[in-house]
This record gives sequence, structure tokens and C-alpha cells, in this order.
Amino acid sequence: MMKRDSYLVEAVSGRWIRLPESFRKASCVVDLPNGIALNVSMKSGRIEIYVQAEDQVYRLSGEMQLEKDQHSALNAARIIHHNTAQALPGY
Repeated sequence: MMKRDSYLVEAVSGRWIRLPESFRKASCVVDLPNGIALNVSMKSGRIEIYVQAEDQVYRLSGEMQLEKDQHSALNAARIIHHNTAQALPGY
């Protein structure tokens, strides 16, 4: 039976992962080992970090903003939000 509070999204690997109903896909979704997925916005440099919960739905765990200045490729990676209640698996 399909869960109404989540839906399937295809990651760049071709694998389908389940994300909450509130999820809005940016440029691409990258699934990583250990139940981690990244929702990457190529336009803004924002990266949302999702961690797979016990119910197999990936939940938002944190966000990062990548910024560059005119002289370097990458100036800063700034953590915007981190959900301390849900630690990254294996860390």
C-alpha cells in the first residue's frame, strides 16, 4: 500500500527513493551510501541533506549553501540548518 505522506523520486543513479510529501526537487537528487540523499540546486548552490528513517522515508537532516567569490572557485560552505535529532548514519 502506498504511503500518502511520501512519494517516490528518481535519483541520478536511476534508483527510486521515498521522500516526504513536503519535498520539492531542485536540479537533481543524488543518493549516497548509508541512506543519505542530497537535493542539489545548481542555480543557488543550496544542498539539502536527507537521511533515511526507519520507515524507509528520507527525512530532511540539514542544509548547506555553497558560495563562491569572484577570485576563487569555492569561498565557503555554510551550514544553514541541522537537525540534531537525526544524526547521519555511520558518523
